[in-house]
Amino acid sequence: MAETKDQVQLDDSILFKTIASGCSSEVLKLLRLCDQQTTHFSTHALKWAVFEACNEGHAEFLQFLLEDGSRLELRDDNGNTPLLICSAKGFLRIVGKLLRLGADVNAKNNNGDTALMLATSRKVTQCLIEDSRIHLDERNSTGNTALMSAIETSHLKKVKLLINAGANPNQTAEKHSQSGLISLDDALVNNSNECAFDVAKRKGFSKLLELLYRAKLENVHPLKLAAVENDFETFMALLQHNLCDREETQNIRPDILCFIFRKRNLRSFFLYSNNRLIEKLCRLGVNVNKCQCCTMSPLEFMLDNGYYKLTEILCAHGANVTHNDLLYALRTNRIQIIPLLINHGAPVNLYDQRGRWIYDGSALDIALKKSLTSTAGLLLDHGAALDPFWAVLKALRSKNLMTVNFLMKECVEVNKPETLIRVVKLEDIQLIQLLLDAGVDIDGVHDNKTPLMSTIHIKVINFLLSKGANVNFKTNTTPLINAISWDYLAADQRLNPKEMEEQLLLSIETFLKYGANLEDTDVNGFTPLIASVKKGLGVAVLKYLLEKGADVNRRNKNGLTALHIAVMTKQFDCAETLLKYGADVNLNCYLTAGSGQDDMREKSALSIVLDQWLPSEYVQQMASILIDQGASTELVRRDIIHRLIAAGNDGALIQKLMKSGIYPKDIIVKNSLWLETSVSPLAFSLILHRLDFAQYFIENWYLTGSDVKILSRNKHVLRCLKLRKSKALPYLKQVSRQPMKLELLCFIKVSSALGSDQGRRQRVHHSELPVVLQNQLLFSNLKHRVHGIRRSVTSKFYYRWFLQTI
Repeated sequence: MAETKDQVQLDDSILFKTIASGCSSEVLKLLRLCDQQTTHFSTHALKWAVFEACNEGHAEFLQFLLEDGSRLELRDDNGNTPLLICSAKGFLRIVGKLLRLGADVNAKNNNGDTALMLATSRKVTQCLIEDSRIHLDERNSTGNTALMSAIETSHLKKVKLLINAGANPNQTAEKHSQSGLISLDDALVNNSNECAFDVAKRKGFSKLLELLYRAKLENVHPLKLAAVENDFETFMALLQHNLCDREETQNIRPDILCFIFRKRNLRSFFLYSNNRLIEKLCRLGVNVNKCQCCTMSPLEFMLDNGYYKLTEILCAHGANVTHNDLLYALRTNRIQIIPLLINHGAPVNLYDQRGRWIYDGSALDIALKKSLTSTAGLLLDHGAALDPFWAVLKALRSKNLMTVNFLMKECVEVNKPETLIRVVKLEDIQLIQLLLDAGVDIDGVHDNKTPLMSTIHIKVINFLLSKGANVNFKTNTTPLINAISWDYLAADQRLNPKEMEEQLLLSIETFLKYGANLEDTDVNGFTPLIASVKKGLGVAVLKYLLEKGADVNRRNKNGLTALHIAVMTKQFDCAETLLKYGADVNLNCYLTAGSGQDDMREKSALSIVLDQWLPSEYVQQMASILIDQGASTELVRRDIIHRLIAAGNDGALIQKLMKSGIYPKDIIVKNSLWLETSVSPLAFSLILHRLDFAQYFIENWYLTGSDVKILSRNKHVLRCLKLRKSKALPYLKQVSRQPMKLELLCFIKVSSALGSDQGRRQRVHHSELPVVLQNQLLFSNLKHRVHGIRRSVTSKFYYRWFLQTI
């Protein structure tokens, strides 16, 4: 067809040709070319085109032809209007347009058939029925109504639509009079004197039609009605002929299953045929999880009555199986149903609303409580979580030996040492005995602990030892060391320190009575003695262990003895006790050098004690005791004299240190407190206004090379002391008024040459100097004492600030 009106002649021939082509695109071109106007064509051609468009289903063209309404009721040779033709053809879209244009929905053809009678499509039938002008019970020339015709052709979906729309299957028809009364005078039968029920009976659909009609009258779903009346034949017919679609069935309210389960003679109702009925319902898509009329779900109802087969059907068709169903089956002893529920996805674990696992009250818990060991085994095999301790504890407390034995044999978690250990912590001897009777290993290890290491209570300890617990069993510790390392106050807050000590001593005595080895060590090499000091248990426990023969000089893996740990932790009372029992004060160990350093340095008990910024009086007393016990000063830091001066020492400890090998030494500083960078003990005494120490050092020649300038009346030194208003200035002026003796000057020179380290003693002894001079160089015969010592807060302040520049 040409693309423009100028290139084509619009007449009947082009209309005939376009319609005959059957091509929608050609039809649309024609409509465009004629500007949606019918004036180009003859009446005869237009009428012919209407019927051709109806037969071919050209909706747009038909609308164009019928737009003005003049050809809407046009009839063909058989008396069919466009509506009748399109209804018979099943053209839903055209039927809808024709009805909207006002086509007569009740028009009949030469046989008296209406569009409703001719309609074969379910959707077209529905469209016609929805027109408010429709006469459902119109009859054709044979007397058949649309309902009768549908039954004759076995079009059962159409039958259902007509019944639901209000088509009458009875012999009499209702007729509304002008007065509003209803009469039943008109007979609703065909020419064979058959009503719709008669036709249905002849076709074999009488029960089905009757049920559909009653369902309409009672406003109930026909499938539900068939199920409730146990009419399996009609029920099957509804399903076979697809008269109930899946969506319809899923939305039935109330649920079909609900009605079935509420029937009176339930046990006689649940026969094999009814099992099939329910199975068919499930396949159709009935919601097996909803039951609006009952407090129970269908599945709960089956569990309650013990219907295994029906339970299986519901599970197979998507019933929601919950943990509560398992619990219900257990509580009602429906044990045979439990495997079925598990196989269909019943959760074997119980969770709270926050998704946290709960053991108490779970299916496994109840099964074990009821001694249903086979069921418990099934649950465990399918992943049920077990709380070993709680399960065993419940079984033990109820003396349920069957469950205890099951748990011990079948559950690896229960047979772990942790179970006995947790029971031991409960301090219940009877429960412990039950576990031992069940074969639990009395020396089983969990988290490096045996049952014997898991209690502090003497009653339980005695019981376990009497039952054969190994008193020397070693993990990363031993039972005795473990007992010493307990935090008794935290374990039993009712104990005061004295009671704690008594209980510990009683425990140690018990372990030793059963043969505990006092020299066994833990993973760190700690013996019970070392562990007691490390724990800070005090002198009583320490003395008890020493009196029982503990090796006082035993070292741990790091080379530390009990004495080292005692002085490191400032337990000086324990240190004194250890010394009384023969602790060697000159056993050395290796410790880190200090904060920020990872190198190891050799230390002695004395060097550990004195390794502080400002040694306290208590520390100085301990150091003095160690020196009295023969402690070597070899490893003591060389600036200790300076530190003790600042700390306010009374001179006794300084004197002992000087005699023991702490020789005069300068420390290097960088600050404005002193005019030199080298500060001797004498200079430090002057800086801190310690005249007593200054006098003591001068009188005992405890001097370094830098002190020559101080003793030579050096004007810079005197000016510095004057500016600082040093109390030692008058004394220094007096001392330096006379020139230094050659003897003193030579001594200082020799002393400085010999050095201040630990090799000085050897160098002195190897020198050929007189013995008297050697003794003087070693300061072994100090005769003078320091007097007038007092503590000075100022000196401590200066010292802290001073040492920051070392």
